[in-house]
Amino acid sequence: MVKRNCKTCGCEFEARQADINRGWARYCSKSCKALGPKNIRHYKAITNAIRFGNHSGFANNGKGDL
Repeated sequence: MVKRNCKTCGCEFEARQADINRGWARYCSKSCKALGPKNIRHYKAITNAIRFGNHSGFANNGKGDL
């Protein structure tokens, strides 16, 4: 087992070398993975689109304005 730091919360956890080689061992839990960088970047992109009025890159699927 190798000690790693979670990319979301920064806590230390142990990961298998095989998981590190696959690129999996980045988060300490499923909760931290759900809040990980991909989702945060998507949230920031939507927030910036709303703030600056650039809605063309996002489909609203008929559910109101973004």
